[in-house]
Amino acid sequence: MEAFLIYLLKSGAALAAFYLFFLLVFRRRKQFGFNRLYLFLAMPVSYLLPLITIKVTATEVVIPQIINTTPTTAAQPLATEAATTNWPAIALLIFAAGAGFFLLRLLISNLRAISLIRKSEKARLLETVCCVCNQEVHPFSFFNQIIIPREVLNSEHLPVILQHELIHVHEQHTIDVFTTELLFLLQWFNPFAWLLKDALKNNLEYLTDDQIIQTTNRQHYQLAMLAMADKEGVAPFLTALNGSQLKDRILMMKQKTTKNRSGGNYCCSRYSLCSCSSSRTSASKPHHLAQTAT
Repeated sequence: MEAFLIYLLKSGAALAAFYLFFLLVFRRRKQFGFNRLYLFLAMPVSYLLPLITIKVTATEVVIPQIINTTPTTAAQPLATEAATTNWPAIALLIFAAGAGFFLLRLLISNLRAISLIRKSEKARLLETVCCVCNQEVHPFSFFNQIIIPREVLNSEHLPVILQHELIHVHEQHTIDVFTTELLFLLQWFNPFAWLLKDALKNNLEYLTDDQIIQTTNRQHYQLAMLAMADKEGVAPFLTALNGSQLKDRILMMKQKTTKNRSGGNYCCSRYSLCSCSSSRTSASKPHHLAQTAT
């Protein structure tokens, strides 16, 4: 029991180190592909590092002992032992309750998204089958499904909305987010786990934004983001074109592209990994609705 709690603390410290390194070095750079890999691997690597042990063999030195011949009085055992609280068991119970709560919330969110997809009408948008729902939600993607509210079909922003969600689908961003949500259950009590999870989601949006503005008018795209800002979210872990972190996303679009520093990034990542290990040992361009799919 105590060993598992110590493991959680060590993995939490490693995760904090990975996030702080990202915050100080990579966050403001337009290297979204590298950041995606870094943030995706940060949690599993943090969980593996405390399991790595390095055995050091030391030479045993024999020190002669001096025998004390003076008689001593044996200590008398205490008549009664004070009752102690089993704090490790309480901590483990709190951890299990929190993990169960967030797991239940994740399952409910998935079921809600699946239910919405099943109730939606299939429609084809430039050879892309989408789910058109009657509920007023923001457009979002769920694995290989794109969900569009019916009220958006007549919007002038429909082409860029569909382009945004197609990028999420083609690059399998839902897998990144869903996997991170599962790994998060082991560190739900760690504020750095929350920050890293949000950073991963935001980076996926930055990555998508950066690809879209290469072929789409930036101001038109930003207006589409603003138009979706007030829509209801279906699930907290789903990627979607909405106003979340709108200011940061617009500022990131205006930022100049970071020069290629793949070698430096690799060395920095190795340095971060070695630091954590060292601490362990010392302690198609879419169009409007064409036709309804049968």
